Amino acid sequence: MSHSIVVRPATADDLPVLQELHAALCAAERASGYDDNADTNFAASPSGQAYLLARIDGDGLALVAHDGTVPVGYLVAGVRSGPRGAVSGLESMFVTPACRRRGIGTALLEQFLIWHRSSGLPSASLAVAPGNHAAIALYEKAGFRGTTLVLELASPARAHNSEA
Repeated sequence: MSHSIVVRPATADDLPVLQELHAALCAAERASGYDDNADTNFAASPSGQAYLLARIDGDGLALVAHDGTVPVGYLVAGVRSGPRGAVSGLESMFVTPACRRRGIGTALLEQFLIWHRSSGLPSASLAVAPGNHAAIALYEKAGFRGTTLVLELASPARAHNSEA
């Protein structure tokens, strides 16, 4: 693709695109072993649709990136509780594999940071898979630093379900 990349706020008309890209993110998280329980159907569920529409309608932030007319990435963010109070939380971001290393993630992240700065909140946070070195480098280049290590232990029921 050789079109210019456009990052813009998502609208309700973009809901199917956000759902598709979120499902692709969840599938990638499952395949990488980062989150064996990432629900590829969440965004299409009634609660997933409500969540995305709330972000689109201004309860947070929803962005979509296009290469010409082709959707190639998205970002969703909101205000969440952190150890020191409310923070701007980057909740999910995904760029299609064929379009990575073209500045799309950077463009999405820059728009998130503009939104964060205008929020008046003291800090921004995100979670990233420890093995996602490209994303970690992107976030560190933007000024994010690791502050907390979260270790998880799957419950026996969860571990059993991931083997099915």
